[in-house]
Amino acid sequence: MSGRPHISEKEKEKKKKLLIDLLFKMPIVETACQKVGITRMMFYRWKEDDSDFTEAIEDALSVSRERTNDLAESQIINKIKDDHFGACTFWLRNNCKRYHAKKAITAEVENTNKHFNITISEARGANNIDDIRKLKTQTRGKIEKVLGLIFN
Repeated sequence: MSGRPHISEKEKEKKKKLLIDLLFKMPIVETACQKVGITRMMFYRWKEDDSDFTEAIEDALSVSRERTNDLAESQIINKIKDDHFGACTFWLRNNCKRYHAKKAITAEVENTNKHFNITISEARGANNIDDIRKLKTQTRGKIEKVLGLIFN
């Protein structure tokens, strides 16, 4: 025996249904699991073993996140109406291209007999690892082009 508490199929299906209902209302898996009385590990095991359950969970989370996003946007808009500068700044940075955070790269170039070692150490303003890689590649290419013009 595995040491895990045994749950009957009927009880398991009841808990799955309750999880789906809870996640439609609030997109927080940990809280839903606690309310149902299961561990997150069990939740993810059920998801892995049951594609219908997985689909229902993903739908519930999607609807719940959209509802939460609407609520958050509403709160931000209310703060903007109340002349809250931070809310105004947040809204503009995330909804107006002119105010997006600028992307910046920090690079160091070593010159040894026309051999250049380019070390890119920071990529601020990038939103994810793919953006960082893209920025670093673009920057490396621009630096190499400029160095080629200077030393060729």
